[in-house]
Amino acid sequence: MTVDTTRFCGVCGAARESTALRFCRQCGTPFAPTGSVPVVPLLPPLHDARRRPPGLVWLLGLFGSATYAFFWLWMSWRELKRIRGEASMHPFWHSVAAFFPIYGLFRFHAHFRTLDELLEAARLPVRAGAGLLTLVFLLLIAVLYGSLALSSAGVATGKPMNLSPFSLLAVGAAYSYVVTTGQAALNAYYASLTGVAVPERGHAFEYIFIVLFALAFLAQMYLAVGGSASFG
Repeated sequence: MTVDTTRFCGVCGAARESTALRFCRQCGTPFAPTGSVPVVPLLPPLHDARRRPPGLVWLLGLFGSATYAFFWLWMSWRELKRIRGEASMHPFWHSVAAFFPIYGLFRFHAHFRTLDELLEAARLPVRAGAGLLTLVFLLLIAVLYGSLALSSAGVATGKPMNLSPFSLLAVGAAYSYVVTTGQAALNAYYASLTGVAVPERGHAFEYIFIVLFALAFLAQMYLAVGGSASFG
């Protein structure tokens, strides 16, 4: 695989601000002529990188919904920061901002646009699809804020309402789609690296959280079924 050196350093992966720069500001390596050089190797900052199994991420997204989505945005932005070597990227605040009304949509789109740019620079045919994922996230936000409005109105009238079981499944599936698609794109980048193989493995805590998230999800489903029955 190759990487376009007009955008990134061929050694450390740091962003090249201008084609006029002859040396990388991060590691001092001379830039190669415009064209292609061997893909960025796995350097010490990425020594703990791993490709998360798609099935594992899918389950975490389904049961963990917004909680896991927040963690995934933070974790993947941190990895993108290491890959690009940009100190201006702040993973925690970036993931927090993604859940703010309106502004969060721009941060969310920036997240997957950055990932798509990385894949493009690595000459990979895979894309996360920033536009589509942002649309999915917009629909998710609309559903969640709508449910909060209905719940508040229900409390005021003495008839509290919860999300229906179908809505809970739809929200979980949408979050699962977002994080699984993003992780698949990140996995594709790691798989393209030459020299050192990035392992595909899950973490013990991730399996524990699948169980915890699943229990919480089932509890929400139980309350939703009970609420629907009471409302009926």
